[in-house]
Amino acid sequence: MMLFWKDANGKHTLRPLDLGETHDKALAKTDVLLDNGVSTFGVKLSPLEAIYNEIYVHYDKDPATGDYKGVKFVKTPSEGTWDSGYSNFTSEGETYWDYCHASYSRYGFTHTQHFNLDRVVDATTAEKIAKKVIEWLFFRVQELTFETQLQNCNLEIADNITLGPMGLDGVYKIFSIDENLSTDRIKIQARKLTILQDFESFERITEEGDTRVTEDGNTRMTEELP
Repeated sequence: MMLFWKDANGKHTLRPLDLGETHDKALAKTDVLLDNGVSTFGVKLSPLEAIYNEIYVHYDKDPATGDYKGVKFVKTPSEGTWDSGYSNFTSEGETYWDYCHASYSRYGFTHTQHFNLDRVVDATTAEKIAKKVIEWLFFRVQELTFETQLQNCNLEIADNITLGPMGLDGVYKIFSIDENLSTDRIKIQARKLTILQDFESFERITEEGDTRVTEDGNTRMTEELP
């Protein structure tokens, strides 16, 4: 499996990961610890610098030269209308360009990223990964942080968690775990697994007085506004 995650420098990274069996777990409010009487649970939107809407996925690396002989791309999201030269996908090229174009229209910038796939040699796999990259990175989604007890020490990076009791729908994938055995606390960071419909029903976090809510009226606990 290929995993998109944030490295120690806060950059989104693409890496192969041997997951075995992915763990799914529903968490309750009692799984979230307090810090001096204040909940450690917080929600924010993924940062603008992590948005990418022009994607190049390089594959089929020549071991002799280090060059990549193949590339899958979606480019030029700033143009007003689709052109067949904007993507070389064998299917749904226009659809994925539309996602990138909508991202450009919403955020007002083109942000380019190149991914090098050293272990991929075929175009079909490279295209699948390129599509997942776009789905993962073309718009802002909710990211959450909280501290939990050692009873959840079986959670691992790439596990899926749900947080219905906290008023958050959807599934969140863990991308960071920091265990502090001296305090018996585990810090979890997770990112909402996007479905493309989320882009159309985008929930923009706003602030109204002391209550932080989304445009659909649902209250959200949050530590940071975008």
